Amino acid sequence: MGLLDFLRRTGSKSKSYGKPMSIEDRPPWLEFPDHPPFALPVNQGDGEGYWFYEWTPFWNGLSAERKLKYLREHHAPGEWFEWLKPGGGQEEFRREADRG
Repeated sequence: MGLLDFLRRTGSKSKSYGKPMSIEDRPPWLEFPDHPPFALPVNQGDGEGYWFYEWTPFWNGLSAERKLKYLREHHAPGEWFEWLKPGGGQEEFRREADRG
């Protein structure tokens, strides 16, 4: 784990505002830079807490329009954009899981 990863996960203070970094400032492609969106280490340690208790509630609370705006504003890499966009891979994965 690099220094930036450690600081993000331990509630570091943001340089510009002196407040703890919010989940909105920590998209998953920055939290897990070495993992594609469909292969995250979410069943162990920090990954699980981040994904299930921080990111998912935040993301599910956004409208489809706001999700697209967020992805664009935070420069989501191609794989992440396709996975998280409304109607994208994540939603398709959930539909398949619900059927099975």
